Amino acid sequence: MTTLLLGARVWVLQPSLVAEQTGDVETVVEQQPDGQRLTTRTPAGEFTQFTYMTDLAHQIREFPMKTIADLPVLEYLLRHTQYRWDAEAFASVEGPLVSAPPHHVRAAYSYPAPDYPVHRF
Repeated sequence: MTTLLLGARVWVLQPSLVAEQTGDVETVVEQQPDGQRLTTRTPAGEFTQFTYMTDLAHQIREFPMKTIADLPVLEYLLRHTQYRWDAEAFASVEGPLVSAPPHHVRAAYSYPAPDYPVHRF
């Protein structure tokens, strides 16, 4: 589950962990025939990422951090992201959950988290 607000990005990484961007961040998602381009703009600069998508897989073909010159943008995003626990969402989940890959954590500062299936036992 991912929630995107104009100006302030709010990520729901798991049903109970929410990452909120507190700085001046604008995110633009462009759907293209073969995938999705994500542009994240900050006062320190911008990131762009392209994810190739098919019905069977997603593949990042252009990563947001391309050179050392992109470090100020990453630093801005990391310094302006806060995490909070959503106890109500946690309480609403039935059964144990298997966490998604660490990819979700990286998603909190640069791009939307993909929707992975949640496995229940």
